[in-house]
Amino acid sequence: MVTGQQAEAWLGVAVNLGAFGLVAWLVKHTFTHTIPRLAKEFREQLDAQRTAFSAELKDQRAAFREELREERQCHCDKLDHMTCALHRLADTVKDRTDHA
Repeated sequence: MVTGQQAEAWLGVAVNLGAFGLVAWLVKHTFTHTIPRLAKEFREQLDAQRTAFSAELKDQRAAFREELREERQCHCDKLDHMTCALHRLADTVKDRTDHA
């Protein structure tokens, strides 16, 4: 027959084993399920951000190239305009020196 002290001892052992079992299960679950899931989600989010950044960078580069092209064309047009003005000025000076 089991005495009261023996029953308490067995109950204490069962409680301790139950608490240890719960902690062991939590540790196992954390290392086998939670951490790998979080790492996978992190990698997926990082890949998505990297893809979005690459696309944005590509768009920015294309816009910058277009802006440079337009700016260069504007400078070229201004240079052509200045060249024509200088030729007209030279012709005017030549005409006036020829008549003088």
